[in-house]
Amino acid sequence: MSQRETNRAKDLEPRSRSHKSRMFYAGLLGVVALLLVWTTFWFVFSGRKLVIVTALAFGSVPLILLAAKYFEAFCTVRRRTAAFAAALTYLCVLFSLLFPPFSAPDEYHHYLSSYWLSNCLIGESVIDGPDTIEMRRDDWNLYSDFGRRDESLDYQTFTIDAASYQKIIDDFSIMKQSEGTVAVPDGLMFSFSLGSENAVAKVGSVFGLLLGKALGLGAYPVFYLGRICSALLFIVCAATAVHLAPVGKNAFMAISFFPMTLHLASSYSYDGGTIGLSFLFLALALRVLFAEGPVSRATFVGLALSAICLAPCKAVYVLELALIVVLPTRRFASRREAVAYKLIVLSCATIAVFVSKFATVATLSEGTTVFMFPGESTFSIADLLADPLGAAALFFRTLVVSGDSYIISVVGANLGWLQSNLGTPYFIIGLYILGSLYAAQRSGDDALTLSSRWKCVLLLVVCAVWFAVMLSMAVAWTPKSMETIQGVQGRYILPVLPLLLLALRSRRVTISGETYETVLVVFSMLNAIYMVRFVSLALVA
Repeated sequence: MSQRETNRAKDLEPRSRSHKSRMFYAGLLGVVALLLVWTTFWFVFSGRKLVIVTALAFGSVPLILLAAKYFEAFCTVRRRTAAFAAALTYLCVLFSLLFPPFSAPDEYHHYLSSYWLSNCLIGESVIDGPDTIEMRRDDWNLYSDFGRRDESLDYQTFTIDAASYQKIIDDFSIMKQSEGTVAVPDGLMFSFSLGSENAVAKVGSVFGLLLGKALGLGAYPVFYLGRICSALLFIVCAATAVHLAPVGKNAFMAISFFPMTLHLASSYSYDGGTIGLSFLFLALALRVLFAEGPVSRATFVGLALSAICLAPCKAVYVLELALIVVLPTRRFASRREAVAYKLIVLSCATIAVFVSKFATVATLSEGTTVFMFPGESTFSIADLLADPLGAAALFFRTLVVSGDSYIISVVGANLGWLQSNLGTPYFIIGLYILGSLYAAQRSGDDALTLSSRWKCVLLLVVCAVWFAVMLSMAVAWTPKSMETIQGVQGRYILPVLPLLLLALRSRRVTISGETYETVLVVFSMLNAIYMVRFVSLALVA
């Protein structure tokens, strides 16, 4: 480099620093101003201090991330992963605490099943066909008190409102208040079994319950500890997926920050653990498919274990294992090794599914009854095969009628029990969707271009999973008298949503610079906006 070029570089360096400082302060001021105006509006609307607390709790995340970006804290992959894991952990804890007990979908059932599994580990319940389970009196009081709030309904739901928050304040106790146990009535058991309750995805919540009960904590601390520990499984899997994925790291992060994802992960639902295990499996599969250089033995072992753990969680997601089939032979030491590996993994996963889901598989061929529609039976596989045109019309009509609701619900348009007064406006959901499409594009930190062939493969896997979801709901939840399939929700596509975003990655669009920090800041900011509005509306209900 000549002396003139050296001097020019020195002159440009201060300008670069100055530009960086201006961008930082502009972003900081913009975030603070937006949060201040948004919070003021919703505080005036509700008049509740919890709105301000929520704004401070969630608003601190984008501010800290902006500061970390300015001081170049994301200079290595390890630090980036740590930043994502820390932000995700913090958000999961907030979601765990801000939603009252049993306000997540089917959390009444999932709480009882986690409680039963925790009892099985210490010999207080039987694994094979339990007649009942014994609960601490405090825990039963918590469960039954919230259950009675909607006892007029045919099935248990829960309304998030000011009364639910006030009940927590009135009844909260650090340590347990009552001695003795209560036998749970038979009608609430829902025929627990290791297969139906997806024990692998409930490891976290079971551990949290055991720890809380061992420490003698009160009902609310035990409940929230179970939620937080449940989220840990998802956090570990999602952070590992982001670290290992050779492509789509930002897509994994964006989906992890969806309100629906955080809501499920921070509850007793096994959906959170299923999403986490799916992310881990997909990241490892993508690593074998697209990473440069030879594949380590640890990667192959991890891929096999994640496939075997994921398969029995929900039978529909076993279709993700099609990625095992398409693994290129060149990634193995020999063709014989490739065939042997694929056969062993697929065989073990298939056995795991049939052992845990045998009753469900039998139901698919016979049809069943649905408690919401007394006296009516659902479709069976035989019914659908006997009338293929009618079956096709049923599936197509369902997509036409409910397709828009699936798209917005996958983000989290209605959290909880689809509570209508807490619905999120389309413009906020649209920002999440646009942010996800942005995160999926090529950039300085994720420049891999996927061929049309591979994008078609990924899209086929997503379509196969979604078809299986609709089919399972047709045979398990839809009476033959209905014209559309019942029970389908957008959240069921979350485990494979990273593949859809990668399939939508454009070959012509490349975002200059690195987008990692931008995705973190934007989605944490959107969550602050989302939750301030959500809490405000809940408190005036």
